[in-house]
Amino acid sequence: MRIPDEEDTRNMYRAAIRGGIVGGTKMAIFAGFCSGLAQWLSPAYRRLTLPIKTSFVVAAVTAATVITAERRMLEYEHQKHFNETEIAKKQRRDIFRRP
Repeated sequence: MRIPDEEDTRNMYRAAIRGGIVGGTKMAIFAGFCSGLAQWLSPAYRRLTLPIKTSFVVAAVTAATVITAERRMLEYEHQKHFNETEIAKKQRRDIFRRP
């Protein structure tokens, strides 16, 4: 395994940031919808204070952001490793095919 250079690190960082933004945004929409639905349907939820309701939404969004960012970073790393493996296989085949 080789040491990642600056470009690899930068690309992995970008993938993680994009994944975090996408995952956090999706969860914010979903958690906001669920909070509104609970506010409409549940008397117990209506009795909760605003900071507690907000903490539910923030906890869900934070968890989704971290999990999605990590997933995107691992996908990038896997794809990078897969590409390097394919290149190495092709180089080995080319070496053995030469007369």
